[in-house]
Amino acid sequence: MANNSRDTLKLSSSDPAAAFSDEYKMAEKDSGNHTFSYLSLKTAGPQTVTVTDKDTGTAGTLSIDVGAAPVSTDKSSFTASKEKLILNQDQSKLIVKITDRFNNPIADQEIKINYNSEIGDVKDGGSIKTDKSGTVTFDYSPKKIGRDTLTATNQTGQFTVGSPIGIEVLSDTILNQIASTIDTLQNNPTAQATANIVKNV
Repeated sequence: MANNSRDTLKLSSSDPAAAFSDEYKMAEKDSGNHTFSYLSLKTAGPQTVTVTDKDTGTAGTLSIDVGAAPVSTDKSSFTASKEKLILNQDQSKLIVKITDRFNNPIADQEIKINYNSEIGDVKDGGSIKTDKSGTVTFDYSPKKIGRDTLTATNQTGQFTVGSPIGIEVLSDTILNQIASTIDTLQNNPTAQATANIVKNV
């Protein structure tokens, strides 16, 4: 750019979450050069940054490969498809998603599920690496009636993902008793009246 330029420069980026300095109007003191003081790219992957001279339309583009930031335990998540399971009947899908603070997925993170081996079992020994989407899925199978508390950590235990999940394992006998009681209350007016009296006492 000419040393006497008074043109206005503007930054733009292919990253929709990018943050950068406002446009800048060149001054004599700049001698045709200006360094933008602030540029932050937040979306992982190949991105571009373009400087455009608003007066002449001239533009220059820089290509940048943006990597993910460190793991964010606040943004990452740990969920279960079911938290009440029937013994010898149900399974639960345990889903762990690892991201950075900008919600970029982080692959190849070794994630471990910690659980009570007397109550349930996790396929693959409870330790798998996240895929390209930052996600890993485990299968939890109940072994015994009771309550299990699950946590998701990285392999070395340096961080914990999300909150602990409580899994309750019930027998089909208990389930049938509950279903029978509900059916009785729905079809027997006397039982309904009795239930209401007990509830109101």
